[in-house]
Amino acid sequence: MKLTAQEKLGCDDVIACDQVLADRVVVGRYLFHGPYVNLDRVTDEPGLLAVFRQVNDNLSLIEVIETDCIKNAARFVSHDLPSILSVAVLYTRQLSQLERVALRDEVLNQLATEAVA
Repeated sequence: MKLTAQEKLGCDDVIACDQVLADRVVVGRYLFHGPYVNLDRVTDEPGLLAVFRQVNDNLSLIEVIETDCIKNAARFVSHDLPSILSVAVLYTRQLSQLERVALRDEVLNQLATEAVA
């Protein structure tokens, strides 16, 4: 039986949109670790990287990136875009690159749907 990305990630990473936990942020319907201003707490694992910037008193999502090395991707983004305030991460070591790409697309589609509604 083939497991879906949601089943591979486990129940801790897929939540209802109204749930909020400390040091976590909801992106789409997934629970990302962060947001982090300092990259010390980010590890070199595969996953999704959500990139935010400050808009007034709120965080605004700029992009969701799929990568096999989150910390390196976060360093690259923060170096090229100094206005970046923070990042949040969804570690997906149990997913293949194709599954991560599909998951990123799913998250972006969810966000687009929410923006239209």
